[in-house]
Amino acid sequence: MSTIPSSQCYLFYGGQPMLSMTDFALSFSKEIVEIAYLDSLYKEKSGGIRDWSMTFGGGVTRTADASTTSIDYDDLMFDMMNSGDASTFTVSIRPNINANKFYQGEGILSKVDMTGSQGSYVTWSGEIAGSNALLPKVMGTDASLYGV
Repeated sequence: MSTIPSSQCYLFYGGQPMLSMTDFALSFSKEIVEIAYLDSLYKEKSGGIRDWSMTFGGGVTRTADASTTSIDYDDLMFDMMNSGDASTFTVSIRPNINANKFYQGEGILSKVDMTGSQGSYVTWSGEIAGSNALLPKVMGTDASLYGV
């Protein structure tokens, strides 16, 4: 009997899949704007600016293939963290693998950790700060989970 994962999460850069993650935590927040009038006894509140962020773990990268011109994503991760540019990634999250829906948005890599031990694969963990809306999508209609 094979195990079916309950969710999928991918990180894309330049239209290419960069990381496949086994663990992630997605957070949504909304700033509340408070309005007070001179004669009012209570403050009024209104929904304000929305934000999202994500932490991930167990990320496995693609590696460079010497026979082609493919990108070495391990080097790319380091270049992005050490450059002054805000490199934007596309994040695709499918919370329920049995459903046809997923979320997709762009974010900036704000933290990255590399973990490995002798004889095992290197995995990545880190944090992504959302840079625009994380929108719901339908597979086959709006976009593909595996491509941008």
